[in-house]
Amino acid sequence: MKKPGNVNPTTPAPMPERKAGDAGTALNSSNGGLRYGRPVPGKQGFVYPPGVKEETKNMIDVRDFRPGQKVKDSHG
Repeated sequence: MKKPGNVNPTTPAPMPERKAGDAGTALNSSNGGLRYGRPVPGKQGFVYPPGVKEETKNMIDVRDFRPGQKVKDSHG
């Protein structure tokens, strides 16, 4: 097991911090115009997709994905 603070060069970069109510719009052009899901407070492994209200019915389980992994929203 790795100690906290050790960085594996193949580990994807962490997701940008998001504020409540953020629509998940790309922050700059360095990310290729990608939009990000917003973490659900208190529910590790769940996100709200970009552009939706923060409601229970909109939560998506992303526990099977690596942090920073690019995925396509099949509903968007």
